[in-house]
Amino acid sequence: MLLVLAPPLLMLPLLIGLVVYWGNTAYDRLLIYKVNAELTIARQYLDRVLQAQQFEVAGLAGSSCQTSPISGTITDGTSLRACTNPDKTSIA
Repeated sequence: MLLVLAPPLLMLPLLIGLVVYWGNTAYDRLLIYKVNAELTIARQYLDRVLQAQQFEVAGLAGSSCQTSPISGTITDGTSLRACTNPDKTSIA
């Protein structure tokens, strides 16, 4: 009778251990995949937010080139040409 029960009793703990190890490694790989996917999405969202902020700051910086409707000059006293060509500080 002991010879009949010995193989299942010896193999059952080994089989359970193998299934637990396989399940843990598969679950770890799944978690790593999900975290990487979430980080990729978060990075893309952050890039979009930063790009929108850059556009807003550029628009705010460009708003200093507002012209006066009466005189046609920039409100801070510089000329319109100097504002539209920021690399040229003087009018030639």
